[in-house]
Amino acid sequence: GYDGVFFTGMAAKPVYLFINNGKAELRDAAHIWGKDTRQTEEILKSELGKDVEVACIGPSGEKLSHIAAVLSKNRTAARSGLGAVMGSKKLKAVAVKGKMKVPLADEEKTKELRKKWQAELGGHIVWLKPFGTPFLVDIGVQSGDSPVRNWTGVGVIDFPDFQPLAKEAVIERTDKKFACYMCPIGCGGYMKAGTGEYKYAAGARRPEYETTAMFGTNCLNNNLESIIKAGDICD
Repeated sequence: GYDGVFFTGMAAKPVYLFINNGKAELRDAAHIWGKDTRQTEEILKSELGKDVEVACIGPSGEKLSHIAAVLSKNRTAARSGLGAVMGSKKLKAVAVKGKMKVPLADEEKTKELRKKWQAELGGHIVWLKPFGTPFLVDIGVQSGDSPVRNWTGVGVIDFPDFQPLAKEAVIERTDKKFACYMCPIGCGGYMKAGTGEYKYAAGARRPEYETTAMFGTNCLNNNLESIIKAGDICD
């Protein structure tokens, strides 16, 4: 297997990288160039198998937007405009599948340390495990740590009606939880369908703290459904 992948230069035409059980191959991506990230992932899974994992860019990355993200399973790596970096190389996606075991220098010691640190971690995630990062929103507003009016406002002074964004409100709209790969915390969530003015399908990802802060507290917006909808569109 590989510990990492480095891309240098740029392709003459759109390509994607397919890694299958340690074998790497650049393939033509003309048929997925111009597709959004969800379409790209669906097409590659239909071609390569449902067990393939895909990280890809959408049209914004192709057009070199400075805020373009790389997405995988609707999870976003958005800092530093990495989507534009992929787009500049005409690299549409990286698709990986395989069943090769990750070698460990000392497997038994690794298991021992995993159990030790997982046990120690357990007592410190009383908020994160049930509520996810949204538990930081109301704490942040009350302490003045969350952005309000592009940091020109001050917490509850300028945004007193923040309770509709509190962790309890988010949990009430959460349908079920999920964990990222191999994570013992499992702070992610899928939302129930939105039925109000800002409708969205069941299964939309629960907004994280920064999503809620930037679309919510920062804009003096306490409509949680609108924030979930905005986050779903961005994903």
